[in-house]
Amino acid sequence: MVFAFVTSGRSVEGTRIGRPPGSHVPERTQFLGVSNWYFYFELVAIAGFVAMWSIAIYQTRKRGKASPLLIMVAAITVVSVWDPLMNWAGYTSYDPRMFHFDVDWPWINLEPTVQPWVAIWAYAGFFLIPAWFTLALYKRLAQRAAPSAFLVRRPRLALLAMSIPICIVFDAVAEALMVRAGIYSYAQVVPFGSIFVGEPWQFPLIWEAVLFGLVIAPTAPLMWVNDQNQTWGETFALRFKIFRGRPNLGAFAMSVLVFSVVYVFVYFLFMGAIRISGISTGVGTPWRFPDTAVFDPQGYYETAGNPGPYYVGTWGGWERRSPTGGYGG
Repeated sequence: MVFAFVTSGRSVEGTRIGRPPGSHVPERTQFLGVSNWYFYFELVAIAGFVAMWSIAIYQTRKRGKASPLLIMVAAITVVSVWDPLMNWAGYTSYDPRMFHFDVDWPWINLEPTVQPWVAIWAYAGFFLIPAWFTLALYKRLAQRAAPSAFLVRRPRLALLAMSIPICIVFDAVAEALMVRAGIYSYAQVVPFGSIFVGEPWQFPLIWEAVLFGLVIAPTAPLMWVNDQNQTWGETFALRFKIFRGRPNLGAFAMSVLVFSVVYVFVYFLFMGAIRISGISTGVGTPWRFPDTAVFDPQGYYETAGNPGPYYVGTWGGWERRSPTGGYGG
């Protein structure tokens, strides 16, 4: 991890995705007169990451065992390893000025543009904010409910049912704002169910908000603590001999497994199928990152008349049709 950090940077000049000297340079987009929102997002993400770990460690020491927050922050941070694959499926392109991993590293190179460190720092917060809201709402409703109510009898299912719409709405609002600010973009979208189609800040509202909302929805029920002071993961871990006496490890493993299964078998399979089908014909023009060539794995930017040069990226160019020209790989 230390080696990865010291080999990271903010430039893509001279790399396989960098814009060649002398080629057309598009104008950088702005939001509210600011073109470097990515930098402020990085600062907020770092502060939030440090704060969450600090609070989680404090709660753990006070509780005498790993707190639900510590388990969840650790699990979600590990789950961020799936980010390059998911971004490949969704055409998600980060601002290359963000502090990012070496673009040529295996797995990292699945990213349409770059894999920023902020994805690791901000992941936990993105999962936890709607979860905290859901837990607070559940607590208020449960206090008023009868003991025989479904809300009280089946708290985990009730939390999951509440969490899904909350997470979908949260994701829709948060992502639409980040895309508008230029922190990242969806290079291609399915026109149906998307908003601002054809603009650099186009957003696959129905597809992304629903699918990623389902990914983060299990967070609240996984954090819920029963009257034995145990989380769902801890009680589940007791069923397996390998985790007996290791409830914290079991809760961590279960959380990673749950998020990974939903991420891969719901989000990736669905978004991957959309990419392979070639129906994401909406392109955000003009290409908003002057630092890179145009990510155009299926040739739709070229067809739309967006000036090149183009590149297809890793695992790109075979889904439907490739650009006739191109630069990089």
